[in-house]
Amino acid sequence: MRPSEAARVPGERAFKRLWIGQTVAQVGAQVSLLAIPLTAVIVLKATALQMGWLGAAATMPVLLVALPLGVVADRVDPRSLLIAADAGRATLAGLVSILAVMHRLTMTTLFAAVAGAGALTAMFDIAHQSLLPRLLPPNTLAGKNARLEVSRAASQVAGPGLGGALVQWVTAPVAVGVTAATYLGSLIALLGLPAVPASPRGARGGDGPAGQIRAGLAWLVSQPALRAVAGCTATANFFGTVAGAVYVLFAVRVVGLSPLFLGLVYAGQSVGGLAGAWMAPALAVRLGVSRTLLVAAITFSAAPLLVPLAPHRLLVAVPLLAGAGAIQVGARSAYTVTQVSMRQRITPQELLGRCNASMRFLAWIGLPFGFLAGGLAATCIGTRDTLWVAAAGGLIAVLWLVGPFGRGPN
Repeated sequence: MRPSEAARVPGERAFKRLWIGQTVAQVGAQVSLLAIPLTAVIVLKATALQMGWLGAAATMPVLLVALPLGVVADRVDPRSLLIAADAGRATLAGLVSILAVMHRLTMTTLFAAVAGAGALTAMFDIAHQSLLPRLLPPNTLAGKNARLEVSRAASQVAGPGLGGALVQWVTAPVAVGVTAATYLGSLIALLGLPAVPASPRGARGGDGPAGQIRAGLAWLVSQPALRAVAGCTATANFFGTVAGAVYVLFAVRVVGLSPLFLGLVYAGQSVGGLAGAWMAPALAVRLGVSRTLLVAAITFSAAPLLVPLAPHRLLVAVPLLAGAGAIQVGARSAYTVTQVSMRQRITPQELLGRCNASMRFLAWIGLPFGFLAGGLAATCIGTRDTLWVAAAGGLIAVLWLVGPFGRGPN
């Protein structure tokens, strides 16, 4: 074995552990994606406005912690952040499950739990995106990101179906308990990761945390491609959460889906995610990064226009919702793999944590307001009309990419 090859073996082994840990955690996250809102709707009888607040509670803390976490990720071993995130998420999910089984769960407690889990998930994502380029050569990043995204999409196939079945057969609180167990499984896998040296302490930016944060934001904003991706993702996320705030209510109370059928819809949607993640590296080679991002954004922005068409007939609604979601999730997976790999490739290593955190902050800045807007809109005009407004608004996201990415293949 040549020295260069030998040097890569530890990185490959570490990647496998990271891959396993993230996959197990993603299964739990996808179970909770259905189990938590169904706990609110079925157990706590949440209103449309409360569902909006629930989504806002999951995303608002991210805006408070993302930028400081970027500084931390550049200064410490990312492994410690991954382990802490899984431990915290397991604790919170277990607490929700126990309180629900004891009939002591309230909407206020649920708000607090999802807020904490949202902040910890942001920490996990920032840390793993910063860890990967420290483990592997740059020319392998697209393939490895695709494998991570394929696993995420596969968990989206299995997780919601499992979540819907668990809610249907053993109640939503037990399904949330399964989520806690998966986070513990992820933690065990990540304990075997090797220690990874932090980025040099001489990282660019001021000496204090504020200066370091400004350096990360300034780098991202100075790059036209990253600036366009941040704008596109933020716009798509805002209108996506307007729809997301009322999607479960619409599916359960308007269309008439049971938890089991809703889980099947989510699982069907995620088949598209598998295809999109798998195809992303080949698309980037064939079409170029620019055109791949543009085509993917057009596709995932147009697909939600099909959702409000779902009637109160299972034989039509289930394939329509699953198909629309498959197109949207597949295109979004290809977009995510392509833009994350581009970001990791062009960002200086000493700025990776802060650049990833800045992207998360800018992309998520509208999420709490989108959830609240969705809950308010559904209260005023109903869930179906809210979905129409969200679908139309989401088309605006594409405009961010037309200038930087509309002229060439790379």
